[in-house]
Amino acid sequence: MPPPRSDSSFGAEEETRFDRSTAALSLEGINGPLEGNIFGSDGWTITLGRSSGCAIMLPVKESSRTHARIDYDRGRFWISDLKTLNGTRLNGRLVDEPTALEDGDRVSICGQHFAVHLHRIPGRVLVSDHFEESPFVERQGKSTSSLRTEPQLVSGDSAPLRRWLVAGAVLLLLFVGIGIVGWRWLAQRPDRRPRLGQDARPTRQTAPQASKTSGSINLAHQPEVQPLPFPATLEPQGLVTVESESEGVVRELTPRGTRVGVHERLALIERDSPLAQKKLARLRELTRKYGSSEEYADFIDQAKQDYERETKVPIEVQSPTSGIVIASRVKVGQSIRRGDPVAELAATVRLTVDNGVVEGPERLCRVVLLERADASVSGRLLDPSDGEHGRTRTLELFRLPAGIARGAVGRVRVDCNR
Repeated sequence: MPPPRSDSSFGAEEETRFDRSTAALSLEGINGPLEGNIFGSDGWTITLGRSSGCAIMLPVKESSRTHARIDYDRGRFWISDLKTLNGTRLNGRLVDEPTALEDGDRVSICGQHFAVHLHRIPGRVLVSDHFEESPFVERQGKSTSSLRTEPQLVSGDSAPLRRWLVAGAVLLLLFVGIGIVGWRWLAQRPDRRPRLGQDARPTRQTAPQASKTSGSINLAHQPEVQPLPFPATLEPQGLVTVESESEGVVRELTPRGTRVGVHERLALIERDSPLAQKKLARLRELTRKYGSSEEYADFIDQAKQDYERETKVPIEVQSPTSGIVIASRVKVGQSIRRGDPVAELAATVRLTVDNGVVEGPERLCRVVLLERADASVSGRLLDPSDGEHGRTRTLELFRLPAGIARGAVGRVRVDCNR
């Protein structure tokens, strides 16, 4: 460990201590989550902390968002603690003012340790801050504007790139708009020329010929008007709302349209309780002490199962409720309480279609949704009901079509062939 330095005043060293053109700093992670990583700076300011804008992001929850900063001034690298709660240590001593770094120093921040090298070492990665705006304010009567920093080399300032991208998108939209307006203007001109390959001669429309004998219009060759098909309609029946029997945060949900039976899981919530906290503390203690030991692997697995049983509570469908999930009343990540609605179930979902779209004699049918990229569902064809005069048929679907809960479903084709 290097001896403590008597002169640690920021900016008190001579300019000739290090030439800026040869300034090099390497921080080697020797213990903690960043062990084995080597971060470098060639004279610009770097910040250490939990924020994603820091040059060195510390995955340690005890650290502050901007915990410490290393500046290059007067030919030396200086480390400063940014008024944090847990502090920054240099060679085991708390840093309470900007302190010059020496080769071989040890920097410690909340359990993460770095070795200081005042030269370039193999595997070093240059890093730099990339904050939208400077997160630092004036402290100890000295503004950070007096610190000399270099341009960011790795992350860089992405604002110019974003401005160019936005400008390019605006120009593209402008050109597309001009093209659409011009095309419509040309299409509406009465003197527009026909395209190549098209007949420029006007087509002659002939009126229906009258009969020579009676002088009336001959309607024998007129096409027969067909009645419009009955629109396919989806209607859920026997709706039931399932409520939560516990409180917590929703982690999993059964997808809409899925058929669930009695005692099958509809959702999974995660609850927090004093007993769960104890089991979590036990699991963390075993993992910390025996995480890499195969002898204690069974104990760690058992502790993990105990913790999951206490925290993850399934919401099951209770008797006699069962059916198809029509809608979810909660979202993943949402906090719910006991008695809050979770999902809406339908005992059956029936689809009414035109009799002309049903093909085949079987009862088990496949319904093809022609307006939804040929998506299909299966169902059972019911007996025709009285009073419908054979125009419509009804199917009981085994599951709900994607993206539809009730109402019109568009054009369909029902295949009841074996």
